[in-house]
Amino acid sequence: MNKINAIFASIFFIFMLFMSIFSKELHEKNLPHVTILKVEKKDFICNFIDENGDSYSVKRRAIGIPKYIDKNNIYIVNEDKVYGEQRYFAQKTEVFLENEYYSDDYYAVSLGLNVGDKVILTSTIPLINNTEIIIK
Repeated sequence: MNKINAIFASIFFIFMLFMSIFSKELHEKNLPHVTILKVEKKDFICNFIDENGDSYSVKRRAIGIPKYIDKNNIYIVNEDKVYGEQRYFAQKTEVFLENEYYSDDYYAVSLGLNVGDKVILTSTIPLINNTEIIIK
């Protein structure tokens, strides 16, 4: 019986040693891996027609996000320290668009994002608010 207990204890010790050494890698392997885009201002055009029927265009710079992103499902990167380590989390944010301003490739954002925010473009698995992520 003592021999079985010694074998079991040895196997358990080896297993715990393995888990201690490789726990971070195992944890990170199961996290969503994401690509990001740093938000910046883009050029947009707004076409107006005045009371005389004359049309004119106005160029404006505004925060832009690519049109291929689901505008109803925007996540930004939130940074925090956990146990002294820098970690990244996906934070869902509501974005309001300026519909009168036009660009072929971007939506003009009026509220919800700031220049320098990091927007998540792609993820290996669906995101949930405040999920820890790995930035590729």
